[in-house]
Amino acid sequence: MKLKDLKDFKPERFAKIETNTWKAYYRHNFFTLTILLLQLAREQFHVSYFHALRISYPFASATIYFRKNRGKENKDIILEKLTEFYKSINAIVVEKFDYKKTAELELEWWFVDRYPEKYKVSRREALRNSMASMYNVHPQGLTEYAEYRAKAMELQDEAEKENNEANWGDVYSLLLISYESLYKAIH
Repeated sequence: MKLKDLKDFKPERFAKIETNTWKAYYRHNFFTLTILLLQLAREQFHVSYFHALRISYPFASATIYFRKNRGKENKDIILEKLTEFYKSINAIVVEKFDYKKTAELELEWWFVDRYPEKYKVSRREALRNSMASMYNVHPQGLTEYAEYRAKAMELQDEAEKENNEANWGDVYSLLLISYESLYKAIH
């Protein structure tokens, strides 16, 4: 198999698919969430549907488990799934990364996002650290990426507090800026 370039992605596709995965996540539409993650893996890595499923399923499983078990999350279960996900990506990309550390940092930002009062690190720092680990860059260079992604999350948080749906167009716009910034920072 030809190795893939992790840095070769389309910010607008990432933003669109991520917006749709958020919709599915918050609506508890886990089948759609899984299909979207499969689609993202297939587009990003240009692999067969079967291989894309092998890549995306652990992440989808971790995400669904995390959503359904608020307040009673088992970090070991989630970390095992995230580690499997990042290991499978690391196996097919040109530029290798510490997949175990990246999984740990991904898990950290999930918990920082859900329980910010329990952590010294901010949502923005946690997002930066996680992505910097995967792309082997200094976290400081991803400040703008993290800022806009966090703003998108805050829109969702506010909507959820008011028992409303987020303005998905605004979420998409912020995620697009975030991923455009990420793309520039890693190239």
